[in-house]
Amino acid sequence: MKIKPQTTLFLVGLACVCLSVGVLILLRTTGADNSATPPGVTDPFAQAKAQAFDLIEKREHWPESPQGVCEAFWNARRKKDYDEMHILWPGTASLNWAEICKNDGKTVHVFGEPAADGKTVPYAEKSHFETHGAYNLTMRLDVLDTDKGARYYIVSGN
Repeated sequence: MKIKPQTTLFLVGLACVCLSVGVLILLRTTGADNSATPPGVTDPFAQAKAQAFDLIEKREHWPESPQGVCEAFWNARRKKDYDEMHILWPGTASLNWAEICKNDGKTVHVFGEPAADGKTVPYAEKSHFETHGAYNLTMRLDVLDTDKGARYYIVSGN
């Protein structure tokens, strides 16, 4: 009996899918953590975030409000102070801010009142706000509890 090449490819693909599903089921039922970073391999995002958290915790002075953190970030960006940007937005050390910001001008941003929990801050370029009277962007923050009190840091923005 002769098998067509298409049938062979189909059967090989099906076998790979079955094997993958089997491995996933085995990992799930044994409780194995397949998301853990293998020994000797570093996760740049996790490493940068941990370093930033350490610096946030140790700093004597830190912006007291969510808006203050956002303002500090955009001031650092305008000055091209990438090290400070990495701290205010933990984990972004894995980003190439120099490339991202290469065409930035000296744009000034204005910030609105944060949400009640302090975890979102509306903002806009000053020229946009003056023209439209509205914020069109949002920074998202989280809180790091430290010995010096709660400290906001950025988790995302647009």
